[in-house]
Amino acid sequence: MNRSLQSQKLILIGPKTGIKGGANVSFNHLLDELDRRGIKYTCIDMPGGNYSLMRAFLLLKYVYLFARTIGRGSTISLHASDNSAMVYAFILDFFARKTGSKLFIRVFGGQHLDHLQKQNRILKKKLIECYSRNTLMLQTKSMVRRAGEEFEIEGAEWFPTSRPKTTPKTAGSFNMDGKMKLLYIGQVRETKGIDHLIKLAKMIKAQNLDIEIQLFGELFEERLKDEI
Repeated sequence: MNRSLQSQKLILIGPKTGIKGGANVSFNHLLDELDRRGIKYTCIDMPGGNYSLMRAFLLLKYVYLFARTIGRGSTISLHASDNSAMVYAFILDFFARKTGSKLFIRVFGGQHLDHLQKQNRILKKKLIECYSRNTLMLQTKSMVRRAGEEFEIEGAEWFPTSRPKTTPKTAGSFNMDGKMKLLYIGQVRETKGIDHLIKLAKMIKAQNLDIEIQLFGELFEERLKDEI
C-alpha cells in the first residue's frame, strides 16, 4: 500500500478486537503500519471467534455497515479466515461491482485451499470466479502456486503475515560454538513455509556453517520427512 491510496477511500475489514490470535495480531500490525505512514482508512471491526454466534444477526449487521461505508471507487480490503472469508467475499464482491470498487481478499491460515476443495462443485466454481475477479491474497508462495495450478485462480498474490520489522542484536547471529539455533512451532507443512526453512538450512550448510532446527508440531506431509 502506498500514498496514492490516500486519494481513494480505503476500507479495511478484519478482526481488530476479539479473541487474541494470529489473525487479530497480524491485522493490528497492518493498521499500525498504515497509521505510521499517515495513510487514511476506515476500519470495520469484524472480531474473530464469534462467527457461529448469532450468525444471521452478524451477517445483517455487516451488510448494513458495508452499504453505509463503501462508496464509488473505494478500495476494499477483507482480512478473514476460511468460512468468513468465503461468505464475506461473495457479499463484498457484490458491493465492489455495484460501486466500481477494487476488492482484495486476504485469507489467514494455510488450509484455505484445502477448505475450498471440500466445497460442493457449484459453490467451489462460484468462489473461484469471485477470487479470480478480485485479488486473492495468500500467506505463502506455495499457496499462490497451488491456487493457480490446481484451481486456476487468476491473479492470486503473496501477502505474508504482517509484523513490525525488528533488528534485535541477536538476529541471525551464531553461538560461540559456531552453531545457529532455530525454533519452529506450528504445523509442519509446505503451506506454513517449512520449505523456506529447509532452503535456509541448505544455504547455511553450503557455507560450511552449522545449524540446529527444532521442530514442534504435527507433520502433515510425509514427503517432507526425508528432507527434514
